[in-house]
Amino acid sequence: MYDDVVLALVDVAKKHGGYGDEVADAMKTCMSALRPLLADEDPALVTYFRKSAHTSGSRVLYYDGFLGVVFNEVKCGTIIPIHNHGLPEVVGVYSGSILYRTYNRLDNGDVPNVAELSLREERLMTDGDVSVLPEPPNDIHGLRALKDTLVMNIIPGALQPVRQYYYPSESIYIELPAGTKPADGGGW
Repeated sequence: MYDDVVLALVDVAKKHGGYGDEVADAMKTCMSALRPLLADEDPALVTYFRKSAHTSGSRVLYYDGFLGVVFNEVKCGTIIPIHNHGLPEVVGVYSGSILYRTYNRLDNGDVPNVAELSLREERLMTDGDVSVLPEPPNDIHGLRALKDTLVMNIIPGALQPVRQYYYPSESIYIELPAGTKPADGGGW
């Protein structure tokens, strides 16, 4: 039954390129359907672990080389710095609470380590809330966990091997290999 719920989400995501409003709606349906199935079961028992630079751990529900559906465990107080993945994404809160920020990139990216950003959205996301992160160059986002939170992500493609971490107030970014994070905690 669990697999059927996740695969229904995967089917919708594949039909719509892995992101967009239809995928966001399917994620909401999936999270609602998973609640009774996982009520007495730790999600860690039905997924496999993936190391994460920013969270206490990621649990992969589905991955086929093109599309990934992942739970990320984010502890209260954790800040995931403003960054990009080089692809769009759908982000949902399965349980908990986050302050979520997304940004538009205003410059054309032709000057290395310079990025002019504007805040597109800042919102409180709680159980069942979903946000669609657009395609690059506007796939820039970050979050602060206000409670222990389980975030669900749909990632349509392979994450880039290099991440850009942004400092909006300084109009700059730094590049780091995926799996690492800025020593100073990054811009927020």
